[in-house]
Amino acid sequence: MGRAASRSRIRWISCYDSRVKFDLGILATQPVAEIVKQVQLAEDLGFETVWMTDTHLVCRELWVTLTACVLGTKRIKLGPGVTVPHSRHASVTASAILTLEELAPGRIVLGMGTGGSSAQTMGLRLEEVGRVGALETMATNIRRLTRGETMRFESGTEGKIVWLEAPRDKQAALVKSIAGTPFFEKVRGKAITSLYNNELAFAHFGYEGNAWRKGGGYLTRGFNDLKWLPNPSEKASPKPFLG
Repeated sequence: MGRAASRSRIRWISCYDSRVKFDLGILATQPVAEIVKQVQLAEDLGFETVWMTDTHLVCRELWVTLTACVLGTKRIKLGPGVTVPHSRHASVTASAILTLEELAPGRIVLGMGTGGSSAQTMGLRLEEVGRVGALETMATNIRRLTRGETMRFESGTEGKIVWLEAPRDKQAALVKSIAGTPFFEKVRGKAITSLYNNELAFAHFGYEGNAWRKGGGYLTRGFNDLKWLPNPSEKASPKPFLG
């Protein structure tokens, strides 16, 4: 038995093909911090892709969770497995997937399906909302939008993702045009809180967290070593007086 088992193992190893890739599906019902650790482990173990369930009443919110996982990893591919037409409008999904692609070029994948649990938790009949035609329409519209083309909405109006083609200076001008409005200030406040109070983002951005609790405040540690900010001039950032 021992020799037979040994020979069997040798044959399996000799037939192993390194080109075979393995993916992992995560239900995403645990806290986001735990999900990020699971994805990091999958990356360390050599998995090719992680697919995240999109059932918004059962699992953590898809795009928020995927963003945290993208910021916490370097190589592994990520995406919904699967997103569905009746809970995610094609234009929302297209904009979300393109935004994630900015953070992790070449690492974002998109799985689409007719759905099941997401419909059932809302009391919808899968026979009505999970039609193949709806899935085909969603796939076509997402392809068009991600290529910079237009799609026709249910209202009959055509639209496209304008920020995709806008140059960076125009994007900045669009943001500046709404600066100071209640909406802008609300988003700005939430973004700052999410960034500087989220330990999952610290390693990616180079922010060390609450520097005051570690001693020294922000004069000698903290904001002065953010990797994603340009180095200021000596005039704009003189050396601190330490006594």
